[in-house]
Amino acid sequence: MPDALERVASDPAADAVYQQLLKMLEGIGSFTIEPGKASFLIRNGRAFLGVHPRRGALRVNVVLDRPLTAERVVKVEQVSRGRFHNEVLLTRPGQVDAELGRWVAEARKLTAAT
Repeated sequence: MPDALERVASDPAADAVYQQLLKMLEGIGSFTIEPGKASFLIRNGRAFLGVHPRRGALRVNVVLDRPLTAERVVKVEQVSRGRFHNEVLLTRPGQVDAELGRWVAEARKLTAAT
């Protein structure tokens, strides 16, 4: 069974979104990728993004200390007292935009002290 990164690479639509996400991340700062079978984590010390491949898309969990209320956020889950998983479904590279970039930069910044 392929891991999550292999699944993304084999899906042209998901891979196009992933490549755009990588470009955005490189502009924000250093990070590492921790691959898994069903998903992979983007880390700066601790994980600040969880990426879940879907057919033709990526479901991205942005880990913040607050819930997001934007219309494009499909699910918010409070996982601890000050930690929220804010899920965004990305189906096109153009959805990796300035708004998402601000959320990702905020999430990465929260991991800088840990």
